[in-house]
Amino acid sequence: MTPLPSSGPLAFLLEIDRMKETWRKNPVYGTNRVENDAEHSWHGAMAALVLSPLLPTGIDAHRIGRMMLVHDLGEIDTGDILVYAKDEAKAAVEERTCLERILGILPESSRQEIRDLWIEFEEGITPEARAAQAIDRMLPCLENLASQGAAWKTHGVTLEQSLKRNSVIGEVFPTLWEEIRPRLEAVFRESTSQAEPPRP
Repeated sequence: MTPLPSSGPLAFLLEIDRMKETWRKNPVYGTNRVENDAEHSWHGAMAALVLSPLLPTGIDAHRIGRMMLVHDLGEIDTGDILVYAKDEAKAAVEERTCLERILGILPESSRQEIRDLWIEFEEGITPEARAAQAIDRMLPCLENLASQGAAWKTHGVTLEQSLKRNSVIGEVFPTLWEEIRPRLEAVFRESTSQAEPPRP
């Protein structure tokens, strides 16, 4: 059988298939396993579609969805590093190096949109990028709420860290943050009370 090409769209699609084996820290709802980057990226694109009515007028939900599909491509080489413990600047450089390696598989004419979307997400300057970042943080938050904070507890995340990390949700989706924040705080309260020794 003739081997598949080592460059071009087919080779690129095979290479990004490796996202299905790039494991994250959060559990898949209703299961005992963690999600992978491919699942997270699909989930984010779906969230952009479903939450589009809650976005301010003029924000391009389709661009947000495309951003969510590409934002973790760089983790194919680096893996998913716990966000509360990683060196953000170092990780960005390493992920950009991986992104450029992967984009090198594509023809030059097909690279720029993916690169632009990835950079836009990382810089977080545009309204679309801020919305994408809010979705990127909302989904793990929901998964943790559904599992009574399983990943937060495993990795020693504090309430203060979680509120700081997830505050962008409130900036972009204030009504959703009103639902999420009290539940988030309750999970940490329950975790703290369970950790306290019984009183004599």
